[in-house]
Amino acid sequence: MRIDFIIRLLGMAAAAVGGWRLGSAIASQAGPTSFGGYRSGPGWSPSGLILTPYITTVPARWLWRHVKIMPASDLLVGAAGLILALIAAALLAIPLSMLPSYFGQVLPFVAAIVFAYFGSP
Repeated sequence: MRIDFIIRLLGMAAAAVGGWRLGSAIASQAGPTSFGGYRSGPGWSPSGLILTPYITTVPARWLWRHVKIMPASDLLVGAAGLILALIAAALLAIPLSMLPSYFGQVLPFVAAIVFAYFGSP
């Protein structure tokens, strides 16, 4: 069995479970006679089967093709810059997490993404 097929099946299962949980959450608001979780789980399975390669294997293959032709010095400098940027983001996450509720939850993640983007060439 190819790894692409296994990843597709895992994505299908994850989408089905996510759809079931979403449907159950919506059904709990609608009342006890609703069967939202049982209907929406299988409904999300095809989307997981179709979209999973575009989230996992297609970007991984693109990255592998570009890393193979990249000079080793560029790869080393990029990795070092990324590591330093993520260390700085982790140090900044402590004071950012002490902000009021929503900002304290979201801004450490946003800082990590921004620092990782600007830390790698």
